Amino acid sequence: MSLYICQTIIYIKFNYFDFLAKIVKRGVITVSRMRNASFDNSERYLELGYAIAYYRKRKGLTQEQLADRIGISRQHMAGIEAPNMLRPTSLEVIFNISTVLGIEPYMLLKFNPEKS
Repeated sequence: MSLYICQTIIYIKFNYFDFLAKIVKRGVITVSRMRNASFDNSERYLELGYAIAYYRKRKGLTQEQLADRIGISRQHMAGIEAPNMLRPTSLEVIFNISTVLGIEPYMLLKFNPEKS
């Protein structure tokens, strides 16, 4: 590698770390808060599972049919819906489920069976 390329790489790395140090110093991001943050979203995952099961049944689909259509296993689908298993779910899966069920993704996150 030429000396010029090595100097350029070092310059870019230095500036990147200098930039990170400045935004941490200004409080834009706080490294310690990011590492120590913990949230209990268990109730939200439980409600999400209920919502998916509700709209899936309303659409007349089994867990296996919905899982096949979105490209996951039936066991994974069952885990998402199961009230005794808190399985974090990606946005990709939530978007795919809502597309197959013909609803907007927010309806799964703001589930209220009395209004549905």
